[in-house]
Amino acid sequence: MNVAKIIKLRDDENVLRVVRNFWIVYAPAWTAAFFFIAAAFFFMLPLFSGGWPGVGVFAALNAVGVFVGLRTLAVWHWNAFIVTSHRVVDVDQRGFFSRTVSEATYDKIQDVSYAIKGVIGTIFKFGTIELQTAGSTTNLELQNVRDPKELHHLITQAMSSHKDKANGGARSEKIAALLDAASELNGSEARAFVVALQEAIASGIQGVEHAAMDEKDIEWLKRDVKDEPES
Repeated sequence: MNVAKIIKLRDDENVLRVVRNFWIVYAPAWTAAFFFIAAAFFFMLPLFSGGWPGVGVFAALNAVGVFVGLRTLAVWHWNAFIVTSHRVVDVDQRGFFSRTVSEATYDKIQDVSYAIKGVIGTIFKFGTIELQTAGSTTNLELQNVRDPKELHHLITQAMSSHKDKANGGARSEKIAALLDAASELNGSEARAFVVALQEAIASGIQGVEHAAMDEKDIEWLKRDVKDEPES
């Protein structure tokens, strides 16, 4: 699948996987397409002996078979989940000329679940995966997925990585802001700030933004204090 035809990737966004419906669910459509084409060639001699009407029937049977086959191929190819490092995109393809594209970013996804039902689904290990999103955003669902457990794991891992990266970026910004503020303090104020910060971390205060800073961050502040001249 050419993902660029469906969505525009961001600069730091990578496609992790494109997941389609399990091919076995299209077996009836493939069988029907084969039946029409096979019937046309099986009865080719009797049809051709009937003149132009027979040739027309032969052509019609082949046309129906090719149409059903190409339509099935298009639906299978474009109906998919696109899992990226930032979001999940649901492409719902219905026929040649009907396509609906929905997406959910990882910060909007509240729950990821999968279900395997029936004897055929259990034997061949395919089922449905559903993403429940926050607010009025449409929930995303892809049916007849091969090994939905593995896809569930992939999406939850991507969500966790995205959350860690987002939290790390926000944390770095907070640390930078604290370091900038500390650099403007005089020596005694900075030392008092470091002592208060260490006491807050030791006592386990969680409601203060700087309480999550680790010992490495404290050392950064200490180095700034050492470099700060006495007032």
